[in-house]
Amino acid sequence: SEYRSLIGWKLFETRMKKNFSLDNFSLAAGSTLRLWSSETKLQLPNAGGKIELLNPYDTIISTVEWPEAKEGSIYHASEFFADTLSVKVAKVLDGDTFIASFDEAFEKKFGFREISVRLIGIDAPETAHDGKDAQKYSFEAKENLRALIEGKNVELEFGSKKYDAYGRLLAYVQTDTGQSVQLLL
Repeated sequence: SEYRSLIGWKLFETRMKKNFSLDNFSLAAGSTLRLWSSETKLQLPNAGGKIELLNPYDTIISTVEWPEAKEGSIYHASEFFADTLSVKVAKVLDGDTFIASFDEAFEKKFGFREISVRLIGIDAPETAHDGKDAQKYSFEAKENLRALIEGKNVELEFGSKKYDAYGRLLAYVQTDTGQSVQLLL
């Protein structure tokens, strides 16, 4: 997996006007970076507040805002994407997951060029990874998806939940001819 440096990226806590530099971090496409307040030294006041994620061009990419924190609550960054998104399929990873790539303007705005996408409603056999053997028919499942979409432009449509536990986008996918990839599979 290709890693991207976060040099120039920062978190900005608006109430106390404090920054936390992300220069020492990097991320793989589709992964998640979890930071603790004890590490960032940014205040997360119970009375409410706002923390912004800024790219190297000082553009606000995402905001976490809360009115009054409740004990045990977890707050997530706002979503990057609308309900649909056109992307190019850079690489099929297995029978239900691929890497979507974006243009240079998108990268300049959001700071990344690729993200993993998991097909909603498809559960293909797993390919070999993390020391585990490939499951039966995983190669065929991967080849079927590759033949349908790799190197092509597709339209992603999101459900009520945009990300899975691994940070992958969850989407229904349509081919460049408007056919549902899920139905074709």
